[in-house]
Amino acid sequence: IFLQLVKKRKITMNCRFGTGRCWYGPWPCNWIIIPLYFTVFCVILPICCYNCYFSIYYIQKLHLGGVSPGKYARKINDERILQAESFFSERNHDAILLQRANNNITMVIGIVTMKRIGEMKDGEEYHPRYLLQTVAGILQETLPRATRVLICNVEADPSSHTDAVFLSPLVTVVSRYGKRGVTTPPRNLQDKEREDYIFCLNRSLTFNSTYVLLLEDDVLIIPGALDVLDYVLNTKTDDRHPRSTTAAKTIAKLFTPRYLQRDFYTAKPSRIVRNLLELLSIGLLGGSLLRIVHIFLRESRESRRLVDRCFIASVVCCILAALAISRPHLLELRRISRQFYMNLEANDCCTQAILYSRDIAKDIVAHFQNGLVPDWYPKDVALDYLVKTFGVTAVSVEPNLFTHIGMYSALHE
Repeated sequence: IFLQLVKKRKITMNCRFGTGRCWYGPWPCNWIIIPLYFTVFCVILPICCYNCYFSIYYIQKLHLGGVSPGKYARKINDERILQAESFFSERNHDAILLQRANNNITMVIGIVTMKRIGEMKDGEEYHPRYLLQTVAGILQETLPRATRVLICNVEADPSSHTDAVFLSPLVTVVSRYGKRGVTTPPRNLQDKEREDYIFCLNRSLTFNSTYVLLLEDDVLIIPGALDVLDYVLNTKTDDRHPRSTTAAKTIAKLFTPRYLQRDFYTAKPSRIVRNLLELLSIGLLGGSLLRIVHIFLRESRESRRLVDRCFIASVVCCILAALAISRPHLLELRRISRQFYMNLEANDCCTQAILYSRDIAKDIVAHFQNGLVPDWYPKDVALDYLVKTFGVTAVSVEPNLFTHIGMYSALHE
């Protein structure tokens, strides 16, 4: 744009290469690079990235409109609750037929849930109703006939979890505590959380499905995620033999906290190498495009080499821009097509959304029940311990197929 404006004004001047040529043709490349860097880092990125949380240009006041983060999060959560209620008010009984019509189950989607209540500053209770949102998001997807949804109500008093009771006519709901289950939960909330998770994984296995997708109740599915997941299972679980033994010994984490997806924010060597390759690819692609545009905009036909100082400066510019935007936001560009999703070595964290093969799920349940995991480990640490100890491969699918909407932990009384 800068060059075109100058070109239209037909500014010419004498220089050491001769007279009558446009000044931006033979002059040093610095006169092109300075406007480029200024435009990218002082104009374009501040305008585009003020609402990107992990970007260096993030401005909370502009993004949240001056509202506190807590109020803003509750506002968004209330909007999702209204959308979920609207969906279920228009829902017919097709979901019941979907859950009970097919005995050949390929995948069970298990959801571990308990009642969560938050307390606001004025002392009032806030009911986030995560389960209602999670199930509404899943049922709005085009579920295959061979998919079953299972809700594991692990509330000490199952009837007090009103959303689970409300959803029981639409999907299968099982309770761990109460008349038909354990009478009293463990006193230690960390032990309870771990045992509840294994309970739901074990109950999901009773359907004898090929896969178990185990979710916590405060994750929201990304539209089209199940289609992407099916593609990943068939093409990227193992490059040569998608249904091989290697695939059977793999668990896939479908959600990774975005702060762990930042550039080089990991201790995994393979992820660090992948980050370097991503940045280099962005630099080479962006630098090549900028250099080609520069060549075609030049009036002078001299120095039309693709690789020169302008190209190097453009590559550096694109790499610095990628670092300024931050990797979690750049990953969103991969949602353009399911072919752009990728598998990476998983970080040692989090159990919000994990896909298990049947054999791996059985082994994990057996290891927990046989006391092969230290009692003091939280469930995510215990799962990572099993992965490392028994040779299971843990991968993460990126970009995330689920988002974490939880503000209130089940571990906090």
